[in-house]
Amino acid sequence: MNTKTRRRVSVSVSQETKGLLDSIKHRGQSYDGLLHELAARWQKAKEVEVKRGNPGSERTKRSGNAGI
Repeated sequence: MNTKTRRRVSVSVSQETKGLLDSIKHRGQSYDGLLHELAARWQKAKEVEVKRGNPGSERTKRSGNAGI
């Protein structure tokens, strides 16, 4: 699906979080692209943990956000 035809939502973040995101995104990369990349990496890391028999802490299981 073309990015321009996707429905958009707004996400509010603190200035500190925006600064962190700005410090790791590539020049010209959108926040959507960065968040997609981060989520995909997190998901892959979680799959590796599960394969190793370490699905995360109890806090992670309860909150669903890995302490983010």
